[in-house]
Amino acid sequence: MNTINPVFALSPLMPLLLGIGAVLLLVGAIILGNFAMVYIRALFSGAKVTITELIALRLRSVPVGLIVDSRIAGVKSGLLVSIDDLSTHFLAGGNVQMVVLALIAARKADFTSFLTARARLI
Repeated sequence: MNTINPVFALSPLMPLLLGIGAVLLLVGAIILGNFAMVYIRALFSGAKVTITELIALRLRSVPVGLIVDSRIAGVKSGLLVSIDDLSTHFLAGGNVQMVVLALIAARKADFTSFLTARARLI
């Protein structure tokens, strides 16, 4: 006698659920693949970013690579710059790379102590 086990029988909704699951898996893979290299580059350099920050940058039409590379340069030189600060500066029309490089140069030249001494004199 040949009977089908009801546990293994396909319901009419099973192909639909498998299709939806495959589409969700494909969308997740595209999102992960889109940000994987930038995320790994930031992670290994010590300038941690989250996937949600990267997605937020993309949704705001901010170049993800530019912002993350600028953050990496800033963190490597000892600056405390956040992704939000850099993206806000970009959206305001500023040149993020030049500002970060200027902040790094000011830090190397110990210009901040000059400003502090100047403020004490006034």
